[in-house]
Amino acid sequence: MARGIQPNIALRCDSPEAVKTAVGRKAGLGILYRSVLEPDVRKDGFKILPLKGMKLAGGSFIVYHKDKPLSPAARDLLTLLRRYSQKPQPIGTP
Repeated sequence: MARGIQPNIALRCDSPEAVKTAVGRKAGLGILYRSVLEPDVRKDGFKILPLKGMKLAGGSFIVYHKDKPLSPAARDLLTLLRRYSQKPQPIGTP
């Protein structure tokens, strides 16, 4: 890995709540979007550490049933999202 850092991944979680539970039980540290964690920082004792110089990328997916037609509003939303996804967005952009 870059900078000689080799993470020891002991657990992979399927949800942000599972990450927060594991960290809350002192199982290590987790990586979450700031917006997911901010409401819990004060009440649950979490601390946010910025990852300077580290570029993380994630993917988002739209899922719908292949045999059910989309409503006009859903089609419009899908068109908007596709147009938006064509523009590179910096991490942390709402």
